[in-house]
Amino acid sequence: MMDVVGVITAMAVEGNVFRSAWGLKAMDTGGPFRCYGDDDRILVISGSGKVRCASAAAWLLSQFPEIRDGVLLNAGIAGSGSLEIGSAHIIHQAVDTATDRRLYPDILFTHPYGEATLHTVDKPVDKRTAGMGEDDLIDMEGAAFLQAAQLWMPCHRTHLVKVISDNLAPDQVDRGDIARLMENALPAVEHIIGAVSCDREQSDMDKRMEVFTRIGERWRLTMSQRAQLHRTGRAWLLRHPDGEFPWPGDMDAPRDKQSRNQALADLIDRLWEG
Repeated sequence: MMDVVGVITAMAVEGNVFRSAWGLKAMDTGGPFRCYGDDDRILVISGSGKVRCASAAAWLLSQFPEIRDGVLLNAGIAGSGSLEIGSAHIIHQAVDTATDRRLYPDILFTHPYGEATLHTVDKPVDKRTAGMGEDDLIDMEGAAFLQAAQLWMPCHRTHLVKVISDNLAPDQVDRGDIARLMENALPAVEHIIGAVSCDREQSDMDKRMEVFTRIGERWRLTMSQRAQLHRTGRAWLLRHPDGEFPWPGDMDAPRDKQSRNQALADLIDRLWEG
């Protein structure tokens, strides 16, 4: 049994690569969005902008609740001040520029693609926004997609894939260019789908995660520290699907705040190195 996958694109020309590659057929859902799919994969064309993208994500997850146990992605083009046109990037942070709210997909897998911060704006722009770095990306949907999707799904099942279409010259992007550029998004989307674990393995994962719960209790970690340890520990377990993380017997239980912070830092370093 495959995970059910949902993909949202703003424009039909962005979604055509998925329709063609996956052989998706038009679906008569009676809803407000164009929808294409089969038993395992569903594509929705949301229209441009934050409101339409967030609405499409909420509608899709309410109409097809099985996606909540699978993967939901937003794929499309984005601008950048300096990155190579045509390069595909997985987003590790999305910023709503209107509110400065920041959202974080959990990328708990290795991949060969670039990672970047995405700034989501309300209208097309031809210059970097405040706080936008040289290698950051800019679009009109991504942060809103995550705000809606993460109300329904855990962060490691909601992802953004963006392909650079322009170096802050959005009025020069041709529809024919978009179709060609989106071919570069397909392998990244397929990689994410294959990498994200499915919930039918969740009970086993919960059992394997117990070691980190015990560490948090024994070391009297704060709630934020426990959350940090759980995220890092889960990433370690996903990279070692057949392994159990050994109890760190060579690490003394911390007795004060300073030693607790250092012990946690050492353990997280060990988890990322392993």
